[in-house]
Amino acid sequence: MKKLFLFIFIFITTVRVFPQTMLSIKSLYNQQNNTNISVKVRANSLTNIEAISLSIKYDTTIMKYDSISSNIGMLSNASKGVIKIAWIDFSGGANPLSIINGDFFNLNFTYLSGASKLEFYKTDCELRDINDSIVYVQYSDGVVTSEINSVNVDSRNIDLFSLKQNYPNPFNPSTMIGFTLKKASRVRLVIFNLIGERISTLIDKEMGAGEHNVLFNSKNINSGIYFYKLEAGSYSETKKMILLK
Repeated sequence: MKKLFLFIFIFITTVRVFPQTMLSIKSLYNQQNNTNISVKVRANSLTNIEAISLSIKYDTTIMKYDSISSNIGMLSNASKGVIKIAWIDFSGGANPLSIINGDFFNLNFTYLSGASKLEFYKTDCELRDINDSIVYVQYSDGVVTSEINSVNVDSRNIDLFSLKQNYPNPFNPSTMIGFTLKKASRVRLVIFNLIGERISTLIDKEMGAGEHNVLFNSKNINSGIYFYKLEAGSYSETKKMILLK
């Protein structure tokens, strides 16, 4: 029994607790076509970072990447809809980066039109601290769109009806719900709670074929699991989303 307790003690004292942080892309709604925009990337609990490598994907038909703005001289390069971002503390750990809760850097674009999801290419992202430990990161993606409600992105080559997973998810306070219409249809998009009570009707009208995005704002409801249901003609689909306040 003493050997067992000794083993457990040694195991617990040698388990390595990895640092954790959160990076989020600020969504922009109701943007004007053919204008310059700046998308904020924010950080929470970013502590003693000495090396950064990030990749963020975007739609090149919706936005043209121009530059990155930061206070620490971050480098960036964009190719085929992916922005590569890098930074290293060359002071040997004397000036590591720490952000408790605030702006990390800005991505500057020329916004054309439509809606584009901005998302972290997670398999190509890495942060390391002054101990050369990989920092565990929670990522929250964003979106840029020209309309605060629904926007038709592209009606070409649409051959199906579909309901997309909302993003971000979990969310607070707003999230974007996307869906695709094969043809013009009477559309109804409704939010329900766990016991089937209707919380909100986001859409109830005729809509054209193509891809659409609708903003759902949860400011008047509590945290929990909710469902959103899309009905378009004979097509019907329901998905789950999580609100964390």
